[in-house]
Amino acid sequence: MKTEPHSDFFDSLADIWVDSRRRIETSDIINRKLLLQTLADKSFWLAPKPRAFYILFAIIFIFGLSYCITFRPGYWPVPALCIFGAADTAWQTEIRDRIRRIDGGLIGMQRNLNLYRRLYIWLSIVMWLIMIPFLWWFGNFFELYSDPATAIACMSLLAAACIVVFIIRTYKTFRALGDLDAFAAELKELQ
Repeated sequence: MKTEPHSDFFDSLADIWVDSRRRIETSDIINRKLLLQTLADKSFWLAPKPRAFYILFAIIFIFGLSYCITFRPGYWPVPALCIFGAADTAWQTEIRDRIRRIDGGLIGMQRNLNLYRRLYIWLSIVMWLIMIPFLWWFGNFFELYSDPATAIACMSLLAAACIVVFIIRTYKTFRALGDLDAFAAELKELQ
């Protein structure tokens, strides 16, 4: 049976079209994976290792609550602070995940970045308002403040440690927010 010459042409054209569709779909999948990996890398500091924090807060909470119930009821600020820490980690993780999923498209991503920035600033202020009396309670509870000089030295040391951790975390967080803003702007231009 003799095939028509134009039939071979259409068969090869169909093969070329199928091959090009497969390449386009493969490149779309690769681009999507790269986009999601880039977002995951750039958003790490918005909620670093939330599972580790949840485990740490749970252990301290269980120990603190047990100690509070069985030995010294005055130890209640430790488990209370763990609840605050877990709630703080939860909102950071939730908004970070929204940013990673690009909920609401690029506009939604930028809205989530702005929401994260505002909440981070306000809750940092709340955290410091809670930490100052907590540090004072901590020193009194463990009798670190036997005299004024010791009280000042202990409070200064504890406050300095908190400030260093806060500065490093805030620097990394705002750097990540800036990188994500720039990344969202680039994606917007590509559209």
